[in-house]
Amino acid sequence: MKPKISLTIIAIAGVLFLLNCSHPTQTTGNGSGVGNALVGVLYLPDGKTPARGVRVNIRPKTSLADLSGAGLPKRLAVLAATDSVVTDSTGKYAFDTTLDTGTYIITSASGNNAVLIDSVAVKNKATTDTLAPDTLKPAGALKGVIRLSEGGDPRKVFVLAFGIDRFAKVNVDGSFKFSALAEAKYDLRLISSLDNYGVLDTVGVPVRSADTTNLDTISLPFTGIPTPKNVSLSYDTLKQIVSLTWTKADTALVKSYNVYRRNVDSNTVAVRINTSPVADTVYRDSTGVQGTTDEYMVAAVNKSATEGTKSAAVSITIVPVISLIDSIGTITFQGYQIFNFDKKGNLFIADIYNNSWHFFTYNSALVAKSSYSNLGLKYPYAMDFDSLGDLFTINQDGIFKVDSAGVRIDTLSRFTNNENKDLLFYEDFVWVTSGIIAKISSDGKTIDSTSMISADGLTFNNDTLLVGGNGSIIRLYDKNLNNTGNWQLDFHSSEIAWSLTKDEKGNIYIAGYHSNPNIYEILIYDSNRKYKGKISLDYLVKYFKVHDNKLYISANGIIKVYQIR
Repeated sequence: MKPKISLTIIAIAGVLFLLNCSHPTQTTGNGSGVGNALVGVLYLPDGKTPARGVRVNIRPKTSLADLSGAGLPKRLAVLAATDSVVTDSTGKYAFDTTLDTGTYIITSASGNNAVLIDSVAVKNKATTDTLAPDTLKPAGALKGVIRLSEGGDPRKVFVLAFGIDRFAKVNVDGSFKFSALAEAKYDLRLISSLDNYGVLDTVGVPVRSADTTNLDTISLPFTGIPTPKNVSLSYDTLKQIVSLTWTKADTALVKSYNVYRRNVDSNTVAVRINTSPVADTVYRDSTGVQGTTDEYMVAAVNKSATEGTKSAAVSITIVPVISLIDSIGTITFQGYQIFNFDKKGNLFIADIYNNSWHFFTYNSALVAKSSYSNLGLKYPYAMDFDSLGDLFTINQDGIFKVDSAGVRIDTLSRFTNNENKDLLFYEDFVWVTSGIIAKISSDGKTIDSTSMISADGLTFNNDTLLVGGNGSIIRLYDKNLNNTGNWQLDFHSSEIAWSLTKDEKGNIYIAGYHSNPNIYEILIYDSNRKYKGKISLDYLVKYFKVHDNKLYISANGIIKVYQIR
C-alpha cells in the first residue's frame, strides 16, 4: 500500500507544479504574479466600476495595420505581433514576459467607450511594471480630406494609425474617418498606390472623448513634375502683348517652364514659343496675329531637363487696336490726299482733280462744308495751320501760304527736290523735312537749315524737334536745329520711321515700314517718350493724323477713319 500512496502524492504534487509554472492570462495585478511584465486595471466611465471581461490589446508603438490584403503594392506598414488579454472581475489585466523590451501602446474598447495608454515602456522582461489605473471614456473620432495636387483616384490612398492596427479607407471625394477612437494623440501615415506621390506622416493628432477632430484638407506630397496651376492671361490691346501668369511650383521639383501656343483658327498643333527656359512665372508674348484666337499652355521642366504635362489651355482673341468706323472719299478724290485739322477741329483735305488742286473742308462730324479749286498748285505733300487759320502747304515746287477761304496769299520758298516732304507750323515758324531740315519764318525767310540727311517726317515734343528718315532712329534737335541726340525706337524688325504726328494729349505716333517682309506699323509713345503700344496695318502709311482718339489715314484714294481702342 505504501507505493500506491507515494504515487498519488507525487502525481498531485506534479499537477500543482505544472499549474504554478503556467503563464497566466488574467492576474490580480498586485505584482505578486511570477514573471509578469505589465499589470494594470481599467474602470468604466464613472471611474469606480471595474471594467470586467474587457479585452485589452498591446502592440509596439511603431506598428501599423497590415494592408497585405488591401491591394496596396506600396506596403510601407511596420508589422509586429499583437497580444491581448481579458480583464478579470476587478478590471485587472496583465501581460507576461513574452513581451520584448520596447515601447508599446495599450488599447481597449467596450461598447462606445475606449481607452488608449500611450508609450508604455518595457525595460526589463524579468520585472513587473504596474501601470496607473485608467478609465474607459466615450470614444471620439478623427476625419479629414485627402487632396491630390496632380489628380488621381483618392480611393488609392490609405490612412494608417500607428499602434492601433487600424487604417481608414478614403472615399471618392477624398474624405476619410476613424471612428471609435480613444482619447489620445495619434500618429498617422498616409500612403498611396499612385505613382509620383510620396508618404506623409502626421504626428500627435489629438482626439478628445466624445468629439471629432477635423484635420480639414491634407495634401499628399507629389514627387514627379507638377503641372502648372492657375494659368491665366491678360491682353494689352494697345501694346498687343499677351501676358501669362501661373502659380510657382515647388522649386525642388521644377527648375523652369516652357510656354506653348496653338492657333485655334487654323487648328495647328501647339508649338513652343519661348526661345530660352522661363525661370519666372510670367511670360509676355507680342508675336500674336491680330484677329486670330490662340491657346496658351505651360509645362514645367525639372532639373534633369525633363518636361512635364502641359497645363490646361487658356485662350485669347488678339483684338486689333483699331477698328474702321468711317471713310471719306468720292470719285472726286483722284490723287494722294493730304489733310489736317485746324484749331477748331475742322478737317481740311487737299487733292488733285483734273490736274488742279482742290481743297475740301469738313466739320468735326465729318460733314462736308465747302470746297475750293484752281489754286494753281500741284500735288500737295503736307499742310498745317497757324493760329489765325491760315494754311501752309508744301509740294514739289515749294512752300505756299493759303488763307481760310482757299486763296493763295504767299509763296514762302521754291525748290525742286523730290524727297519725301513733311511740314508743320510751330511757334510762328514753318518747319520742313525734305531730305533736309529747314526752319522758315511765316514771311518766307529761311532762318536755318541742314545739309541733306534723309530727313522724313517731323513733330515737336517738349520743344524738341523729332525727325525720322534714319532707319529705326529718331534724331533729336533743338529749336536752332542743333542735333542733341538720337532716340532708338521699339520696332521689332528694324522698320524705317518716316512719318510722325501727335494727338491732343501729346502722345507721339511714328509710322514705319519694312519692305522684306512687308511690315507696316505705327508705334505709340507718351509725351515722355515712354512706349505705349503699336498699331499694325496691312498697307503702307505715309500721311496720317490722330484727332479725338481717332486715326485718320490717307490710303488708296480715300481717308480711312479708325477708332483707337
